[in-house]
Amino acid sequence: AEVANMSDDMRSVLADGMAEWRDIFERVVREGQEKGAIRQDVDPAVAGSLVHDYWLGAMQRMMVQRNVASLRTAASFIRHYLAA
Repeated sequence: AEVANMSDDMRSVLADGMAEWRDIFERVVREGQEKGAIRQDVDPAVAGSLVHDYWLGAMQRMMVQRNVASLRTAASFIRHYLAA
């Protein structure tokens, strides 16, 4: 994401990649709802975006702090947020 400001072409490629990941997360949430593993009261598109954004933030913190604690916290929160 740091290179997004350097070129519109790079920003566009990164935006497309992020949209693809959000779509993947949305599909996973929807599939989990169909199987009864993920709660029904969340919108899959919103949850997919939230998971993507939260995970990216945790990844950035992990790189800065050189510690995986933020990833463990994010995974735990996501699991509890989505659990049926």
